[in-house]
Amino acid sequence: MERLKMQLVEEIIHRLRSDQSERSIVADLGVARGTIRRYGQWAQERGFLDPARPMPSPEEYTGGPFAAQQRSSNVSSVEPFR
Repeated sequence: MERLKMQLVEEIIHRLRSDQSERSIVADLGVARGTIRRYGQWAQERGFLDPARPMPSPEEYTGGPFAAQQRSSNVSSVEPFR
């Protein structure tokens, strides 16, 4: 899964709110169409794409497809046998 910087996510949401097509966003920003679609669905669920509302604040972006993922443990699977 591709994690994007907050500024790029804001740009995607801004362009989607302006009714720019996914393909033109991909051409301009160089991000995969699936990524644009995933972020667009996430923003639509939260009402971020409603042009009557102001752009979301950075605090409203917490969670979602760009939330930090926990890394798996670095403990070796053979550790109990040492």
